[in-house]
Amino acid sequence: MHKKTNKKIFVLGGDLRQLAGAAALQKKGFQTVIYGFKKENCEGFPVSVNPEKDISEADCLLLPLPVTYDNVNINTPMNDEKIPLNLVYDNIKRNTVVFGGIINEEIRKCCISEEIYDYAKDEEFLIKNAMITAEGAFDIIFSETPISVFDSDFLITGYGRIGKAVAKAAAAFGARVAVAARKSSDLAWIELNGYKPVKYKNLENEIGKYDIIVNTVPCRIFDKKIIKNIDKSAFFIDLASVPGGCDMKDMQSMGIKAVHALSLPGKVAPFSSGKIISDTITNMTDKD
Repeated sequence: MHKKTNKKIFVLGGDLRQLAGAAALQKKGFQTVIYGFKKENCEGFPVSVNPEKDISEADCLLLPLPVTYDNVNINTPMNDEKIPLNLVYDNIKRNTVVFGGIINEEIRKCCISEEIYDYAKDEEFLIKNAMITAEGAFDIIFSETPISVFDSDFLITGYGRIGKAVAKAAAAFGARVAVAARKSSDLAWIELNGYKPVKYKNLENEIGKYDIIVNTVPCRIFDKKIIKNIDKSAFFIDLASVPGGCDMKDMQSMGIKAVHALSLPGKVAPFSSGKIISDTITNMTDKD
């Protein structure tokens, strides 16, 4: 399917990741049509003049990540006009395969497609994006802190895919890496991998030791009692999705330099992220 495919894929909305994904899918032989982007971003792509017809004729539909923020309109950050989700609901066929990022139950309920895949839940996609997220995090750290990562005391909260990627990179740069986690199994792996394990219940007393703190946990584990103990010269970067690990207003009020860095893959490496989306889609399709 990578060279000669008659499959038509309609790319509807999104950012540079979806455009890069569309370009990669073109190279793999898909008939790619796009819609929901400003004219200056559409060079090299067939642009739909009749999206209703193109949706109804598409074999595959590629939607953004996330598909929507309000369950009413498609996420179209590269287009000024709003595109309602009803455009999809009213025109899609049952046998059209839908790919989107963070597809909620409302979308699944309203869309008649019999094959709906959330590429943001695919393990390959998540691992590769974790690496790009870690790379983007260090880009911010290098530009925002007056100290080097080398020889720094570096704390990561959470030991999921992103936490693992950040820890490995920080250690490679010569930091003294500590990782806070809740599960005893995670704490065991943290120690086995050569990092200092920290229990969440000890964060309040431990937090003042660190120069750089990276949160990957998408819940408020940093309350005011913990924040007040962070060293005022430390740098805090939150990589977790909303609501994040802390209230940024609390960080600011207590004099802590902090950044909430959302959607880093789409900002720091959209073309690589787009290729990952393309690879994920073709791999999902090849499994069928």
